[in-house]
Amino acid sequence: MKIFEIRTIRHNMRKKPGSLFFFIVFFSAFICLSLVRHSTRHHETRGISKRDTGEPVPPDDKPELPPPDEPESAPHDDPGFEPLPGTLICEQKVAPRDVSGTVRPVPVAPRVLPAVLSVDTVKKLPLVNGWNQVGQKKGCCPAGSRTGTVYLHGFSCCVDKVFNASEKFCCLEKNRVLDITQDNVEYCYPLNQPHFCRTSDLQVAPQQTLVCEYANKEKTPTTCEFQCPKGSQVRGTKAATCTTVGTWNIQPQCCEGCPPSTKKDIWFIADVDSGVGIGGLSDVQSFIKGLISYLPVSAESVRVALTAFSRSVFTDISWTLSDYSNHEELNAAINLVTSDDLGRNTGAALQWVANNAFTEENGDRTDVDNVIVLVTTGNPDDEFGQAADMLREKGQLVIIAVGPDPTSEELATNPSSESDFLRVLRFADLDQFRKSLYTNLCGENCLT
Repeated sequence: MKIFEIRTIRHNMRKKPGSLFFFIVFFSAFICLSLVRHSTRHHETRGISKRDTGEPVPPDDKPELPPPDEPESAPHDDPGFEPLPGTLICEQKVAPRDVSGTVRPVPVAPRVLPAVLSVDTVKKLPLVNGWNQVGQKKGCCPAGSRTGTVYLHGFSCCVDKVFNASEKFCCLEKNRVLDITQDNVEYCYPLNQPHFCRTSDLQVAPQQTLVCEYANKEKTPTTCEFQCPKGSQVRGTKAATCTTVGTWNIQPQCCEGCPPSTKKDIWFIADVDSGVGIGGLSDVQSFIKGLISYLPVSAESVRVALTAFSRSVFTDISWTLSDYSNHEELNAAINLVTSDDLGRNTGAALQWVANNAFTEENGDRTDVDNVIVLVTTGNPDDEFGQAADMLREKGQLVIIAVGPDPTSEELATNPSSESDFLRVLRFADLDQFRKSLYTNLCGENCLT
């Protein structure tokens, strides 16, 4: 029967050639369709979507995210920047302009506070840009920044920080992001009471302490002074004041000075010629105390000695490297450095220090660098060049000349660096240069 059937098919095919043509077409279409389906499955396993092959994509169960907004700015500044497809990046927004080209200000939504504030109501407060507390589906922080951070639904941006809107809220009045608690809500939006500050809003460095004044029994601080440990000083303004809107007018900066590990043997040579007057000598005393206030004074770290002179060297108001080992003792001794004698034999004072100062008996340490600091208030009355050269062989010679007299500049011949000579034209300006020695020795830095 099989032979008959085959033959019959062949016989019929011979009689009807058109049947063979339709058979070949049908068979070819079947093969092509099978190959397309196989290719599609192969591409999907290699991470290529059906959309790329041209085949219709069935709808997903999950809704697709909306496409990103069209950028409103010029292309990225970096010509080689090519973000990957699907990557969220921040675009710098172009400020809207009117017909004349003038930048139009972005309208700000008014803030309307409810009668009663609570943890629940604060979540619904609008931000100044009209967004609510839970934020939008996506955004950039800071707003409009090309290098900002992208945030998505459930997060928002405040004071250039991204925060979780379910745990924190934006307190624009305080310029801070706060945890959502009733105390913080009342602190940010005080009702029926004036705004107040909190010491916790001051970003105090670990080494700093606060000394505050309070306005009432509720311990509301009005001013706070920043203090640093001995051997360092507060950089910038030393006190903060609470403003009428409940924010501090400044934030503290760091404590600066030479690190506690610094080791130096420093010998001051102080010109106390009475010709500059009592006020001038008082300024010199304050200046020297200011210089050492940035140094970690101790027997192990920085040792400080001083030789006072005018027409002669005053050994009775001078001291060596081994006499004092803390700031309190040094400041008390500096207050006694004064003289009624006229004259300025600078060369003799330099020679005395070169011959007598740096000995083991006077506290000199052979494994520690020596620094000689001359504070002079006028032209020398004697020759000083040879003695200055001898001191430079002992260590680093730093010269601080107060006043306009030009002769003192000759003392700075061949200094080890330009920073080893400082001229201050007026006594009243001395306090502005009290950091000069510390930056010369250690560089300007914050202590950690």
